Amino acid sequence: SMLIDRADDLVIELTGLRAKISEMKEEQNNLERNMREKLRAEYNELVHNMFSTCNTLRHRFDEFKEQLTQECRDSIKGVKISAIDKMRVVRRQSLHGTEYGKGNLQAQGWGQNAFG
Repeated sequence: SMLIDRADDLVIELTGLRAKISEMKEEQNNLERNMREKLRAEYNELVHNMFSTCNTLRHRFDEFKEQLTQECRDSIKGVKISAIDKMRVVRRQSLHGTEYGKGNLQAQGWGQNAFG
Protein backbone atom coordinates (compact mmCIF):
# COMPACT_ATOMS: atom_id res chain seq x y z
CA SER A 1 0.00 0.00 0.00
CA MET A 2 2.85 2.30 0.77
CA LEU A 3 4.48 1.30 -2.52
CA ILE A 4 1.23 2.02 -4.38
CA ASP A 5 0.96 5.45 -2.73
CA ARG A 6 4.57 6.19 -3.67
CA ALA A 7 3.97 5.04 -7.27
CA ASP A 8 0.87 7.25 -7.47
CA ASP A 9 2.86 10.22 -6.13
CA LEU A 10 5.57 9.57 -8.74
CA VAL A 11 2.99 9.35 -11.55
CA ILE A 12 1.42 12.63 -10.40
CA GLU A 13 4.88 14.25 -10.17
CA LEU A 14 5.81 12.90 -13.60
CA THR A 15 2.57 14.27 -15.09
CA GLY A 16 3.28 17.66 -13.49
CA LEU A 17 6.82 17.65 -14.87
CA ARG A 18 5.56 16.79 -18.35
CA ALA A 19 3.07 19.68 -18.15
CA LYS A 20 5.85 21.99 -16.96
CA ILE A 21 8.11 20.88 -19.85
CA SER A 22 5.30 21.49 -22.31
CA GLU A 23 4.66 24.92 -20.82
CA MET A 24 8.38 25.80 -20.99
CA LYS A 25 8.59 24.67 -24.64
CA GLU A 26 5.64 26.89 -25.50
CA GLU A 27 7.26 29.80 -23.66
CA GLN A 28 10.53 29.17 -25.53
CA ASN A 29 8.68 29.15 -28.86
CA ASN A 30 6.98 32.44 -27.97
CA LEU A 31 10.31 34.00 -26.95
CA GLU A 32 11.96 32.84 -30.18
CA ARG A 33 9.06 34.21 -32.24
CA ASN A 34 9.25 37.55 -30.43
CA MET A 35 13.02 37.66 -30.87
CA ARG A 36 12.71 36.97 -34.63
CA GLU A 37 10.10 39.71 -34.98
CA LYS A 38 12.27 42.16 -33.06
CA LEU A 39 15.35 41.30 -35.15
CA ARG A 40 13.32 41.56 -38.36
CA ALA A 41 12.07 45.02 -37.34
CA GLU A 42 15.61 46.18 -36.48
CA TYR A 43 16.98 44.66 -39.68
CA ASN A 44 14.29 46.33 -41.78
CA GLU A 45 15.08 49.69 -40.16
CA LEU A 46 18.81 49.24 -40.80
CA VAL A 47 18.22 48.23 -44.42
CA HIS A 48 15.92 51.22 -44.91
CA ASN A 49 18.52 53.58 -43.40
CA MET A 50 21.29 52.08 -45.51
CA PHE A 51 19.18 52.36 -48.68
CA SER A 52 18.33 55.98 -47.84
CA THR A 53 22.01 56.81 -47.21
CA CYS A 54 22.97 55.11 -50.47
CA ASN A 55 20.44 57.18 -52.40
CA THR A 56 21.66 60.38 -50.73
CA LEU A 57 25.28 59.57 -51.60
CA ARG A 58 24.33 58.67 -55.17
CA HIS A 59 22.51 62.00 -55.53
CA ARG A 60 25.51 63.90 -54.09
CA PHE A 61 27.86 62.01 -56.42
CA ASP A 62 25.67 62.87 -59.43
CA GLU A 63 25.74 66.55 -58.42
CA PHE A 64 29.53 66.39 -58.01
CA LYS A 65 29.87 64.71 -61.40
CA GLU A 66 27.75 67.40 -63.09
CA GLN A 67 29.73 70.17 -61.36
CA LEU A 68 33.05 68.60 -62.33
CA THR A 69 31.90 68.12 -65.92
CA GLN A 70 30.84 71.77 -66.12
CA GLU A 71 34.15 72.92 -64.64
CA CYS A 72 36.02 70.83 -67.24
CA ARG A 73 33.90 72.29 -70.04
CA ASP A 74 34.53 75.81 -68.75
CA SER A 75 38.26 75.12 -68.49
CA ILE A 76 38.40 73.70 -72.02
CA LYS A 77 36.41 76.69 -73.29
CA GLY A 78 38.90 79.03 -71.62
CA VAL A 79 41.84 77.20 -73.18
CA LYS A 80 40.17 77.33 -76.61
CA ILE A 81 39.47 81.04 -76.31
CA SER A 82 43.05 81.69 -75.23
CA ALA A 83 44.42 79.59 -78.09
CA ILE A 84 42.18 81.33 -80.62
CA ASP A 85 43.29 84.73 -79.33
CA LYS A 86 46.95 83.73 -79.59
CA MET A 87 46.39 82.30 -83.08
CA ARG A 88 44.80 85.61 -84.15
CA VAL A 89 47.86 87.47 -82.89
CA VAL A 90 50.14 85.04 -84.75
CA ARG A 91 48.11 85.42 -87.92
CA ARG A 92 48.09 89.21 -87.71
CA GLN A 93 51.81 89.29 -87.10
CA SER A 94 52.59 86.77 -89.83
CA LEU A 95 50.54 88.84 -92.29
CA HIS A 96 52.66 91.88 -91.43
CA GLY A 97 55.84 89.78 -91.60
CA THR A 98 57.82 92.08 -89.38
CA GLU A 99 60.71 91.37 -87.11
CA TYR A 100 58.57 92.98 -84.42
CA GLY A 101 56.11 90.16 -84.92
CA LYS A 102 58.75 87.47 -84.37
CA GLY A 103 60.03 89.11 -81.21
CA ASN A 104 56.52 89.65 -79.90
CA LEU A 105 55.65 85.98 -80.53
CA GLN A 106 58.65 84.84 -78.54
CA ALA A 107 57.73 87.21 -75.74
CA GLN A 108 54.23 85.64 -75.60
CA GLY A 109 55.65 82.14 -75.38
CA TRP A 110 55.10 81.19 -79.03
CA GLY A 111 58.74 80.96 -80.01
CA GLN A 112 60.63 77.86 -81.16
CA ASN A 113 60.14 75.99 -77.86
CA ALA A 114 56.57 77.11 -77.22
CA PHE A 115 55.24 73.55 -76.98
CA GLY A 116 58.14 71.78 -75.35
